[in-house]
Amino acid sequence: MELATPITIYWDIPTDSLNTGFLQRICSDITDCRPLMLQLYYGSPIQPDDGLSIILEQFKNSRIAVSLTIPAAALETAPRSFLQDSGIKELLIFTDNIDVLATGTFKAEAFSDKVPGVSFSVTRENWRQLPDLVELCRKEGISRLVLPMQ
Repeated sequence: MELATPITIYWDIPTDSLNTGFLQRICSDITDCRPLMLQLYYGSPIQPDDGLSIILEQFKNSRIAVSLTIPAAALETAPRSFLQDSGIKELLIFTDNIDVLATGTFKAEAFSDKVPGVSFSVTRENWRQLPDLVELCRKEGISRLVLPMQ
């Protein structure tokens, strides 16, 4: 048996989207599909751009649970107000370096309304850090740890 509507939609947002009309049309098409969850991935290591803001605004008051994954470096430069008024249900910080998470910028106290989760890319160089990563997440109150498929 097949579901009539998709449960989750995954969208890797282009980091140089200047065509806001195109982004709004994609948002409208996604809304028409009535997914339960939208997983957004924004891969730019610099501050999120207007394209991402437009996308988040389109889904802000929808019934779709929006999850946003952004690189740790982008979170360092993004203003906290960007995240507070975005309407996202879940924020994941993407990294492949456990040391980045231990800096303090990503500690639970830095986020007033929701503690971010971690999306940790496992590589040949860092797989031995997984026990330390789990311990760090426990210590910092991070309850969501995602190991994305490679």
